[in-house]
Amino acid sequence: MPSYEVPTTHLEVHLNLFDQLRSLRRSFSVPLSNIRGATEDLGVIPSELGIRAPGTGLPGVIAAGTFFKRFERQFGYWLRGQTPVVVELKDHKFERLILGTTDARDLVDKINSNLG
Repeated sequence: MPSYEVPTTHLEVHLNLFDQLRSLRRSFSVPLSNIRGATEDLGVIPSELGIRAPGTGLPGVIAAGTFFKRFERQFGYWLRGQTPVVVELKDHKFERLILGTTDARDLVDKINSNLG
């Protein structure tokens, strides 16, 4: 399961080896200046993220990788039992991140409290 850190200048998404294999992506960070905001979104349905290319998906179990929907590129990593956090981005190769976590409120607060 990925871990997330929010130091004062960026959001870090840490993917372990299995996470990297599932999402076909390495760990990465996003400067906070590229983040519009984050919300806890119980309405996100992994099957509606768009076309997964590349990544791994098993309906109701895992959605991991890069997703394309209506000319938008998104990165998602969500596992069953997790609450999705949607991070809206600007001036970045992804339009948004959909990050599954067991403590969504804490992650949302950390991201939003560090935004300018």
